[in-house]
Amino acid sequence: MQTDFDQLEELTADGDSGATAALLHGFAIGVASSGAIQFDDYAHRVLAGMDDTMFAAILSPLRTLFAEAQHQLAARQLELSLYLPTDDSPVAERTDGLADLCQGFVLGLLANGAYKLETLPGDAAEIVRDIMAISGGEAGADDPEMDERALAELEEYVRVGVHLVYEEIDSHESRGNPMH
Repeated sequence: MQTDFDQLEELTADGDSGATAALLHGFAIGVASSGAIQFDDYAHRVLAGMDDTMFAAILSPLRTLFAEAQHQLAARQLELSLYLPTDDSPVAERTDGLADLCQGFVLGLLANGAYKLETLPGDAAEIVRDIMAISGGEAGADDPEMDERALAELEEYVRVGVHLVYEEIDSHESRGNPMH
């Protein structure tokens, strides 16, 4: 069962936690990339400030996002779906969505404490730093066509970057290296 972006966005809009569907999807991708198996433990710890009713409503779709991310990453086919506002949404809204997804990814990746930014294997640390920089991005107002191209390139970078981080961590762990 795939989780619907609009459904998750509706659930998050009802609360004042600051969580968005894109942020939650990024979190799920990050946890899946970190090698974590027990998703609920990290969700409870990281989203602890969320109202209990809202958390209960979001947990099931969030588990589904985690399972989807695990499956897509393990397939290693670079077909990771990013839950972002649709292409017909204003570029500023889509840019904010990508920034939220990136923020959630970093939060989820580091949530289990297995790695710190400095201890990520291979090129993963550099990619995560880039994703952190994207999380602070904003759309420019000068050239809408240029904004569209830049956003498409950033989305693709994040999609590929997440896969590379997953592969670096998976390879590191499968070689028997202890997690730090």
